Amino acid sequence: MTGALLAMSTSVRAGLSLSQALGAAGERTPAPLGEELTRVSGELALGGTMEAALRGMEKRIPLPEMRMLVAGLELARTTGASLAPLLDRLAETLRERERLRGQLRAMTAQGRLSGWVVGMVPVALLGVMSLIDPGFVRPLFATPAGWMLLGSAIFLEGLGALTIRAMMRVDL
Repeated sequence: MTGALLAMSTSVRAGLSLSQALGAAGERTPAPLGEELTRVSGELALGGTMEAALRGMEKRIPLPEMRMLVAGLELARTTGASLAPLLDRLAETLRERERLRGQLRAMTAQGRLSGWVVGMVPVALLGVMSLIDPGFVRPLFATPAGWMLLGSAIFLEGLGALTIRAMMRVDL
């Protein structure tokens, strides 16, 4: 997405209109974004309105980055602001967002691994105990009280896994 934004910015600086810049960026950008930009440029060439073409692109690509691009383009178009600095700033913002996502994944890796370990230790322990002394764990699988204990353990394990997952999830 940042490459397409920079291509559009360069095209606008070179004197192309927004629809021409969208077409030029579409030719230089790999699919599926390149195809989408070319499609928008084609809609504009056939007489469609900029607003309808951008809204269509936003519906077809429901990403926060696309909403930011469409909102920025519409704002610049209605206020008469310069497009090139807007596109450069948007590309910079998206690059920074990606960098922060990578940092967050690295920072939460230990917590995610802890969640897997905490979830697998009881299962592994049950397996080892059943290998060492099958008679010791047989009541868990053969009696109603054992079934209740197993059901409770499975429920609590799931609850713990969901809690750890919720603690480690950060939305950007």
